[in-house]
Amino acid sequence: PAVSAPQPEKYTNFKRVPGSFWSCMTEGFGIGITNNLGYNDPDTVNPAEPIIAVIGSSHTEAKEVPQGRNYVSLLQEKLFADAAEENDIPCLNLGMAGHYFEISVSNFEYFAESFPNVKYAVIETSNLIFNEEQLQKMLDGEYHSDAAERGTLYNLAQAIPYARLLYKQYQDLNQAAGTASEKTEIDYAGYEAGLDLVMEKISAIAEKKGF
Repeated sequence: PAVSAPQPEKYTNFKRVPGSFWSCMTEGFGIGITNNLGYNDPDTVNPAEPIIAVIGSSHTEAKEVPQGRNYVSLLQEKLFADAAEENDIPCLNLGMAGHYFEISVSNFEYFAESFPNVKYAVIETSNLIFNEEQLQKMLDGEYHSDAAERGTLYNLAQAIPYARLLYKQYQDLNQAAGTASEKTEIDYAGYEAGLDLVMEKISAIAEKKGF
């Protein structure tokens, strides 16, 4: 796994160490090198240039397939392969493990500030079922958090690939053990009103920045 690092620009809660080789073979097989920004993207990126940004979780980061075969890379390949030159816009993969819709919303304003010439933003989500408290936290940006700088011992352990693999397996086991399905009653009117406000928030940010 690629080593995590703080993200001072705040558009994700953390990033990967830029220029790092990674390989994963848990659910498939993936291999690549993080780009200059610290994300699973093969291209060097200038944040001031026009881009299509794809924001999301590990499904978008896609470490279980080769770097050039994830859906963001394939989208860019198709855009540049057709006859329409106006859509020859580089696609940037900003996927990051654990960054689900609520985190993407909380970080969206930081994203818009960091990429002044973004043309389109795509937000991946596997879930839109949120309670009133979660929707309010999205509006307040409370799902943003800053990764702290790690100590020397942690950094030394991270430099050993097998140690990182063991830690990831430990996390995955704990996550699986804590997973439980739970049925809850939904106030659909309140849900619709709250989700509308969330959508209006990200729409207003995009409109203000012109993407």
